[in-house]
Amino acid sequence: MLARALLDSRLFDRRLFAGFMIAACVLVTVGCSGRHSTSALAKILAVDDDASADSATAATTVRSLRPGQFFSRGQMLRLSPGKKATVAFTPGIMITVFNQAEIKIDRFVVAKDGNETGYDAMERDVQINLTGGSLIAALAADALRSRFLITTRHGTLSTESGSLFYLDDSAERLRVTCVRGTVRLGTGPQSGMTIFSGQWIAWRAGSQSEPRTVSTDPRAQEDVTLALEAEASMQTLVLAEQKVVPSWRHP
Repeated sequence: MLARALLDSRLFDRRLFAGFMIAACVLVTVGCSGRHSTSALAKILAVDDDASADSATAATTVRSLRPGQFFSRGQMLRLSPGKKATVAFTPGIMITVFNQAEIKIDRFVVAKDGNETGYDAMERDVQINLTGGSLIAALAADALRSRFLITTRHGTLSTESGSLFYLDDSAERLRVTCVRGTVRLGTGPQSGMTIFSGQWIAWRAGSQSEPRTVSTDPRAQEDVTLALEAEASMQTLVLAEQKVVPSWRHP
């Protein structure tokens, strides 16, 4: 009887072990494979007291901006005169907005590979709409694929990882100064141009403007200085954020 009990016990242990291994394999397969995309939130890292924001669908509901505040797809951020705010989509995509800028988040998605054992982001896809005002955008030079699209009344801009640029959108024209990387400006269904590092352009519909070197324009040189200063400030804010938010240790 004792031998029989031991045999039954060993058989049960083997079945239990086999069942556990099958379950573990299923969990590993689900956890380590299957790419998926997740909607994300933009975060306000710094802001002046008089800045304000509202919902794109309820413009009468205005609330004061504050550091740590989140914004989702469809929401609008509006700045008061003389105020500025720093917005982070991820530590790898940040903007500083000013000159009464208005931006609306059209899309913010992070694509992941399903690996739950570590940081699993593969791509960042950010699309915003800028209605007037200015912004400085900084994209980290890292291994992640980045898609950053800005729609304005004059055209659509797209850029890549490692880029830094200054953008000013007024009723008369669109001004772009590329400090680092490249910025592509689409001005029509089959028309556009590329602004390379060290170039600037002032564009309006119907014009024949072409990118020129920063050395030809004092305003462009000032844009470069402002962009570099803003980037340094944004990097300081990111480092401070990463100390308290572990997930922000990755771009």
